[in-house]
Amino acid sequence: MLFNSLHFAVFFAVVYAVYLALDHKRQNLWLLAASYAFCVSWDWRFFAVLLEMTLVVHFCALKMADSPDPKVRKRFLVLALAACLVNLGVFKYFGFFSDTLVPLLRLLGVSVHPVVLGIGLPVGLSFYAFQAMGYAVDVHRKELDPSRRFSDFALFMAFFPRLIAGPIERGRDLLGQIAAPRRITFSGISDGTYLLFWGLFEKMFVADNLAKLVDGVFSLPFPRVYYGPKILIWGYAVFFQVYCDFDGYSNMARGLAKFLGFELSVNFEAPFIATNVSDYFRRWHITLTRWMRDYVYMPLTFRGNAGVLRAYLNTVLVMMLIAIWHEASLKFFVWGLYLSALFVVYRLTKPLFDRIPQPSSPWLRGGIYSLRALFYSVWGLVIPSILFRANSLPQAASMIAAIAGNFRYVPHAYFEEDLIRVLFFVWVVVAVGVYQHWKKDVLAVPHSAPWWIRAPFYLACFYLIVLFGTSGYEYIYANF
Repeated sequence: MLFNSLHFAVFFAVVYAVYLALDHKRQNLWLLAASYAFCVSWDWRFFAVLLEMTLVVHFCALKMADSPDPKVRKRFLVLALAACLVNLGVFKYFGFFSDTLVPLLRLLGVSVHPVVLGIGLPVGLSFYAFQAMGYAVDVHRKELDPSRRFSDFALFMAFFPRLIAGPIERGRDLLGQIAAPRRITFSGISDGTYLLFWGLFEKMFVADNLAKLVDGVFSLPFPRVYYGPKILIWGYAVFFQVYCDFDGYSNMARGLAKFLGFELSVNFEAPFIATNVSDYFRRWHITLTRWMRDYVYMPLTFRGNAGVLRAYLNTVLVMMLIAIWHEASLKFFVWGLYLSALFVVYRLTKPLFDRIPQPSSPWLRGGIYSLRALFYSVWGLVIPSILFRANSLPQAASMIAAIAGNFRYVPHAYFEEDLIRVLFFVWVVVAVGVYQHWKKDVLAVPHSAPWWIRAPFYLACFYLIVLFGTSGYEYIYANF
């Protein structure tokens, strides 16, 4: 059930009507039942994977909390992590290892046939597996008391607004909201309504319309001659398609949670205005970046007397893990290497740029910021987006090479048509993102904008959805 489908609207209406009539304990049990029903609606086998992981991690967390022996605690931590990683290895990475191992064995003279599991990726696996691992590590570190009630922890794992594509929540944030009684407030419903509406706009008007352009472009026969200006337009189209698809889901998840009295983490903060790769990852898929920072980068970098080289190597490691989190393939391996190179170059050059005095004029500073964001967008948004979406590395290489080696305007190449289409679908998202950045508030439109701005804004978005909105495209990150 996609959030922008009629089936989900009916599902949530029924769930919400019953939810409001129950006390706190029964609310949690009802939400757990609804979350499991939501999971089963995709495939009952996906539910089996979720339940197995929930049982193992819950058991291990209790054993870690109750044992004073560090060795025992470490054994149960390993068991909890293994339960998550084995499921990821089997359902997400088995095909990659099978496809890689077969050619290697053939080179050694061993003839084998590749093994195919015949089952898709369980919905939300990458998200709730990482959430479970973070929970287990926090309990092992004694930074979090485990949930003693299985139903509460099961709801933490399966909470349906965030099940498909996150955000990746921490135990100390979401479990506390599950354990304590919740209040449904007018401000929560108001904010939730805006987030639902804005998420629908991002998904149905921006992402799904750009998907038509992007799918048409990347399905063209290859090899072919590419022209730099068109590649830039297509690269921006890919970026905004992926961004609005993922951010649209995240906003709808947060909006649904607010209706239920929950507060989920913000996952995006206008990443298209980033001026460097570090700034970008502070704004894009924030909960995954924080997870990698707290559970991988920080323990490796600040253990012992790690030097500068170790910090750079750990940065590369984190970027490669983020790439593999998306997909184990050569294309995403190159994607991770490219982003790692951007990170290393940024950190090496940052001390030099910090010495440059800033102009006193705020307008001049704003102009410089805009130029830096525009410059970074080509190297940090367009090129990674092409790598992300291309059907093969040769296709991606040919497109990227055109930006540097064949950057010329060609009449009758439909340059203007593609540019107008992309601008038409993204300008509202860019304007809202810039306004929220200026106000330093991800809910700036409903919170701080005067009524004479809010009213035409909502009306314009509504008619854009009605007139141009489309549906039928699954969430991109549901496949990761």
